[in-house]
Amino acid sequence: MFLLRGQGGDVLRIVAVFLLFCMGLTLWNGAQFSALGLSAYGLEPLAKSLRTAVVPVVLLALVLIGMSLPFFMGRNAIQSAIIAAFLLTCCYSVIQFGGLVGKGSLHSVLWPIVEGARDNYGSPAIARFGRLTGPTMEPAELAKLVMLLFVPWFIYPTNGVPSLRLSCAGIGLVLATASLIGVLLTVVVCLYLWRKGRPSIRWRITVIGLLGGAVMLALGDTIAPVVFERISTLSQDPSALIRATYNKAALSIILDHPFVGVGWSNEVFFFPQRVSNLAHLWEVSEDLRTGNALTAKSLILRLGMYGGVLGTGCMVILIAWVLRKGGSADQRRARLCFGLLLVAGLMDGGILTSFYLWVGPSLTLGMLAYARYAEGNHSC
Repeated sequence: MFLLRGQGGDVLRIVAVFLLFCMGLTLWNGAQFSALGLSAYGLEPLAKSLRTAVVPVVLLALVLIGMSLPFFMGRNAIQSAIIAAFLLTCCYSVIQFGGLVGKGSLHSVLWPIVEGARDNYGSPAIARFGRLTGPTMEPAELAKLVMLLFVPWFIYPTNGVPSLRLSCAGIGLVLATASLIGVLLTVVVCLYLWRKGRPSIRWRITVIGLLGGAVMLALGDTIAPVVFERISTLSQDPSALIRATYNKAALSIILDHPFVGVGWSNEVFFFPQRVSNLAHLWEVSEDLRTGNALTAKSLILRLGMYGGVLGTGCMVILIAWVLRKGGSADQRRARLCFGLLLVAGLMDGGILTSFYLWVGPSLTLGMLAYARYAEGNHSC
């Protein structure tokens, strides 16, 4: 099969084995939990597992679709589509900003279409957060979207010539979200560019400028007061308490089930009693009432719960091992994308259900497989 060629094919095999492994663990644990008499929110473990075991298969199908696109569209068409999607994102973000400053007649027409299905209490996202969210639900989501789906393609485009303007525009949009994860990912990209092997003078100057911009933003009026206030009152900050408590609960579940995990989304049977000490907080009380969002606030911890320490650890290590070599633009793009995914995944668990998580990395893998496929045909 053409998708199984080269480094892209190797990573696909690793991801496929892990996801299918999670599917099997979900069914196994569902049967085990049913035998133990566990239940939560009217859910019977085995019946629930029969439904959620399909999720890893669906995600694998999304990976296959994303990897297949370069074979059907071609290298240049993929690059053009990435640029077009980025420009649309920028256009809507500008329109959204107009809505924030009171010049948003167009925004008032568009936001119900773009954001209407989201739960923002009947108002546009920018009115709720006071910061750019673009077509996503939160400022941090926009930052991750741009970094995972667009920026790697601007730094390592298919024509081999880095686009300085698009790269700066992408990182600038990330910084405009004034999100902590956006600043962190910006620093990661800047450090990566600095070390990427004989960068030109203009890239060094750009890196210094972007890094300086990130520092200025972090120390400016947009995010610094919030950051400093949250740090100084960290023990009383509800968001920090919830994130820490949920991650602690996830870690305890992993330690209780280190080898086979609990299966996909089966943490709902273990989470309520581990976070009930924060039931006085509205967000936690809603989670406990509905059973929704009772999971880790970290992608790595979520996968650790689903596939166990051994399965998740082996997947991460093997992917890093496969992608460690190679100096082509396709290989560098894949390394950058997966590196950013790892950093973002350490801080955010909701990224697992984000569409761009599967599109961005899958496209980079597809380009690796396509390059190997084209190379084989050319040699013939």
